[in-house]
Amino acid sequence: QEGAKTDLVARQTAIDELTPLTRVGVQVRHWLSVKTQPVKPLLHAWRRLLPHGAEVVSYFELLAAGEAGFKNENIVVNGPGKHTWLPQGMGGLRVHLDSLREVETIGPRRLSSYHLGLRCHVDEEYDPDEKTFGAQFGVVAEEASRIVEVLAAHKLQLEGVHRGLQRDVPRAGHPPRDVAHVR
Repeated sequence: QEGAKTDLVARQTAIDELTPLTRVGVQVRHWLSVKTQPVKPLLHAWRRLLPHGAEVVSYFELLAAGEAGFKNENIVVNGPGKHTWLPQGMGGLRVHLDSLREVETIGPRRLSSYHLGLRCHVDEEYDPDEKTFGAQFGVVAEEASRIVEVLAAHKLQLEGVHRGLQRDVPRAGHPPRDVAHVR
């Protein structure tokens, strides 16, 4: 329990640094990564004490978030490969897309039951093991435009964007650059 409280305080500090984004009209949510923090007491404390959600990248993590009491709309499904495990009949989940191929594989009919978003590739992210390589996840601007077109053709729209804050980002307070990128 004590460890969970300490982590919540540290995460709240990071969330506070995101506040400048709200001043320019961007709603900010910080998602607890179930992959990197698979700690049951932390999941329960996060849901009870902070108004944020859980990020999952596998079916097992989705079940853990549900078991911890997160509602579907407070769970973001992220990461490549979700087309292989994303369950049908769980409407309301927030599904952040990683590629045009993923959009085509999951298909517009299935996607219509979810709140859709994109995970954006941001140039400042890099491989934590080899800093000379960019991060491998996220949609680049050109592909994002094509995804928006494909979704619009099926009367679907994006409701959010996702930008990872990994250890390569020393501070979260870069609102002008981050907002410009996701627009």
